[in-house]
Amino acid sequence: MPGGSGGANVSGMDAGNTPRHIGLGGAVFTLVGYVIGASIFILPGQLAAQAGPGAFLAYLLAGVVAAIACVVGAAIGSAVPASGAVNVAAARVVAPVVGFLGVWVTLGAVVVSVALVGYGLADYLAYFAPGVPKQLAALVSVAVFGLLNVTTVRLAVSIQVAMTLVFLLVMVVFGVGGVANARPELLTPMLPNGFAAVLSAAVLAFFSFAGSTVITEIGGEIKEPGRNIPLALLIGFVIVLVSYALVALAVPALLPWQSLGDVEAPVARAAEQFLPAWAGGAIAIAAILAAATSINGMLLIHSRDLLAMARARVFPERLAARREGSGAPAAAVASMTLASVGAVLIGGTIQQYAMFAVMAVMLLQIFMAITLLRLPARLPDAWRSGGFVPGAAARVGFSVALILVSLGFMGLGVTSGARVVGLFLGFVALGLLYYRFRRDSLRRSGHDIDEVLRTGASAEGAGGA
Repeated sequence: MPGGSGGANVSGMDAGNTPRHIGLGGAVFTLVGYVIGASIFILPGQLAAQAGPGAFLAYLLAGVVAAIACVVGAAIGSAVPASGAVNVAAARVVAPVVGFLGVWVTLGAVVVSVALVGYGLADYLAYFAPGVPKQLAALVSVAVFGLLNVTTVRLAVSIQVAMTLVFLLVMVVFGVGGVANARPELLTPMLPNGFAAVLSAAVLAFFSFAGSTVITEIGGEIKEPGRNIPLALLIGFVIVLVSYALVALAVPALLPWQSLGDVEAPVARAAEQFLPAWAGGAIAIAAILAAATSINGMLLIHSRDLLAMARARVFPERLAARREGSGAPAAAVASMTLASVGAVLIGGTIQQYAMFAVMAVMLLQIFMAITLLRLPARLPDAWRSGGFVPGAAARVGFSVALILVSLGFMGLGVTSGARVVGLFLGFVALGLLYYRFRRDSLRRSGHDIDEVLRTGASAEGAGGA
């Protein structure tokens, strides 16, 4: 494939050399484990305190945005079944710098999210071991899953499936049982602060859906990608949406919404209203597993973004190294782990981390929509060969809708977290400066990363190996 020295492949795939380890089941559980994290055990109480018992509507609204993104992501991932599919396609059909920016903001959001989820894991670990320093517990959790992902993809996915099954069972039991044992008087009025409060809560609620399309990022390692990527997105999204709606409705149905802003571990406290005394411990275990699967999933999936750009020499080439036998991108995983450890050491609030991540996802969704609009014309062979090919009207409709709702959510974010939005925009500007410096530097040695990103994405999309 076109590239610089060593035949760099922007897609991050070793065409013909990297086996596809992940089937439909593994893809679904990787997605569900990645998306459902510690936030669902923390945010429902905060959102109910803001929006009242109707806070579950915030999750449904955020879910609509996520569903639109899933359709767009499925179409792109099916046509370009490569590791880092969305950014690979964006580099080819929009502009190379857009593909890079997609990776840049994703990595920034992932690093702060890993830190956030690490602290969430530590909070629930304190239920069993209150004397353990939270920062130390967060650091250890990040390091453990970084080490796991350095070893083998197959082992990481197997552990992901096991942990996801356990915490999903606990969530379903709580959600169904909580709704069945609801106290009707706590659910009226449903929207005490009006629908505007629900809209505002939906921005923060979207953090819980962030990453709904990330299975496309490991498309190069999924069996039968044209079939399994769309199916994994559909099945995984349904599981996530139902789980969130049940939990978000159950919490204010069991505890007065006015008090939830000051309640720690709201899901565990709500469970105590209808489950045996040991239920709090079970919820804490589920929260720990949910946080663990998110950390594991983020390091597993997004190390491939770093790997893809290292192959194009946008990042240093040593980050493209894979372990012999397992194919695990050890250098990329190690770099992601170290950056996440740094974010843990810096610290931050859940609102700050969540807002930064949501702004990143909204920008990525705009990139996705523009990419899908241009994909059939720029990569016609790849588009026609995809397993999921929406009609022209559906493709344009979903793309335009995704752009509009993403801009709307970004506008709501500015009104509720202007400082974090400013920091995010500064991070984007820093990425643009880095890309320009790296591009100009490599051009002097005869390597054009713009051309590598264009032709590399095209080759991967056409070959689909």
